[in-house]
Amino acid sequence: MTSTDLVSFRRDDPLTKSLGIVIGVLILLVGIVTYGVLLILFAFTSFLLLSRRWASFGWAILSGTLVGVGFAAGSLAMNAVW
Repeated sequence: MTSTDLVSFRRDDPLTKSLGIVIGVLILLVGIVTYGVLLILFAFTSFLLLSRRWASFGWAILSGTLVGVGFAAGSLAMNAVW
């Protein structure tokens, strides 16, 4: 039995295909928007860190981000182990 024989019996209706395409495009758009927001936040934080007046605010944002990433990584690790 070849792989084409295994796949040939599957018949997806048009609604399933179009729904899969819509969900895939939405996931792609969310990823692009998230990447853009992170890029803007990185540029803003870099600007704050390089300015003398707002450097402490930039460090506060950066440390808060690192704490958030640490909590997210810890949560993912605990969910994977638990």
